[in-house]
Amino acid sequence: MEILITNISLITFGGSEIDTLTVAQYFQTLGHNVIVACFKYGYPMKKCFEDAKVKVVALFDEELQSKKYDLVWSHHADILNYCVFTEKIEATKIVHHILSPYEYLESLTPYYQDISYYVCNSEETKQKIISEGVDENQVTVLSNSAPQGHFDLYRRDKILLDQPRKIAIISNHLAPEIVDFSNKYQEIVDIIGIEGVQKEVNPALLSEYDLVITIGKTIQFCFAQGIPVYCYDRFGGPGYITKDNIDIAHKYNFSGRGFDCFKSLFELEHEIFSQYKKHEVDLPFLHDYAKEHLNYNKNMNDVMNIVEKTKADISLDDIRQKYAYLERVNLAFVREYRKNYLTEIANQIAQGRIYFKKHGELQKSFIEVKQMIRDGIVKFVFDISDIDKKDLESIYFYPSYGDFVKSKVLDIVTEHPVSWNYLNCVKITDEFDYYLCNDACYILTADFEQISSLEISAKIEIMDNSQFTMLVDGLYHKMKVELDTSKYSESKLKSDLKSQLLEIKKLNKQLQDKLAELEILKSQVLELEAIKNKNVIQSILKIEESIKRILK
Repeated sequence: MEILITNISLITFGGSEIDTLTVAQYFQTLGHNVIVACFKYGYPMKKCFEDAKVKVVALFDEELQSKKYDLVWSHHADILNYCVFTEKIEATKIVHHILSPYEYLESLTPYYQDISYYVCNSEETKQKIISEGVDENQVTVLSNSAPQGHFDLYRRDKILLDQPRKIAIISNHLAPEIVDFSNKYQEIVDIIGIEGVQKEVNPALLSEYDLVITIGKTIQFCFAQGIPVYCYDRFGGPGYITKDNIDIAHKYNFSGRGFDCFKSLFELEHEIFSQYKKHEVDLPFLHDYAKEHLNYNKNMNDVMNIVEKTKADISLDDIRQKYAYLERVNLAFVREYRKNYLTEIANQIAQGRIYFKKHGELQKSFIEVKQMIRDGIVKFVFDISDIDKKDLESIYFYPSYGDFVKSKVLDIVTEHPVSWNYLNCVKITDEFDYYLCNDACYILTADFEQISSLEISAKIEIMDNSQFTMLVDGLYHKMKVELDTSKYSESKLKSDLKSQLLEIKKLNKQLQDKLAELEILKSQVLELEAIKNKNVIQSILKIEESIKRILK
């Protein structure tokens, strides 16, 4: 079959992006010819599609060469509308895969009654589109499921540590209390997602961790591999999944919804650590549950058996004629979406600058080189052969002057070694250096007289206002937790000192009491001695009287 799959964007490791890749690989393994269409296309998702050898057409850059398909598997109504009304595709069947009951991009099309069949990611989503008019006989549920690779790494004899030593928080939308948790336990916690490090969540990555805190499809991946998983994020959540809560969690797509359960930092850390070892007994049940209900190939086969039985009678010409107005409506959306995308692209050009410091002052002259950021890496070459290097103390390197960035200098290639330090940096990690200003800077020192050019490689992410706000918020929460911890430690120390002083006072009083008792005993001893001496004297006097009488 000729199959077209649509998804509005394929750049970040998001839910629909990963679903698109998984669906494409499923159809490819069956021998079908697959084309994926999107508006935005870039790294890091681009590498995944390239590695899988899946053909992707970025509609902002080119048209679809083929217009006729046996099946269209569509995520997102807006790009489906574009393919129908602007690209003028032809298809005999369209499956609209709805991935959320609340996300606006997951809305129905105006011609929703003409769609061949609907697939939803949860019972919650299914009920939502039925309430919006979809015939309940035209929709089924394809739960977020785990590909076979996750099941292959399962070990039934796995024994958990008493406490997790390495935790992954996998999310693109961290709850504040989860941020607090990650900051407090940053030595053992990695954040994977937009607010941390973007990585493909695959079996090998998950195997590195003792515990995963997440929602959505990663829950099923962990079930399949037998990895403890704690279900909690921006919607709250039940925590560890067990036999008692799995039915409700599954109904709501393991999103955390359905429980109305939000927790404080104290409650989170207490539950995560105190119940970790106890969760060991649930892992075989969760694996078996995933094998029966959440196995991707099995579930997708069941869905396609239904789809194959639906009539191949959709007429896109009739839809274009009946909903002709939709072409201009859709083009208006696409125009604005493209503008936003071009702004994003502009933000991917790094404006590298170097300034020169002499006699303790930064010179006004500078060299600027603009370079495209490719796969998160930028390479600058600064020619300083004509620069007067007399009295040159250091060079100030700005990886993208005037922008809010996360960056990391990877390498500096010159004729002689160069060392560097940080200016304005508030946090240093293995992945990135973080700055709370728009002048991220590295100070380079070397024997510049012997250097004619600087070739600098750096990892960099230019942040928009929302991303920068999230970074500031995360650092704020981290400092708040550290301050609260410091205050708690100070308060505890004062309390301990107060207790010790009270104990000293108590012991002092006991000593005073003992001293008083000793004084009493001493007095009593003296009295006894006095009485004893008096009796002896009296006895002597009596003897003396007796002797005197005898002598007379």
